[in-house]
Amino acid sequence: KDYNAAKRSVFIIMEDGKIGYKWISEDPLKEPNYDEIKKFLK
Repeated sequence: KDYNAAKRSVFIIMEDGKIGYKWISEDPLKEPNYDEIKKFLK
């Protein structure tokens, strides 16, 4: 696959400025697991 688009990604930055959660997909059509993100935020 040769896409001309940015990678889809999700980053959650903690209060101390560190990355608490990251998800990066090589496939711009793939969506993140939203349930996993919601669980992390609880």
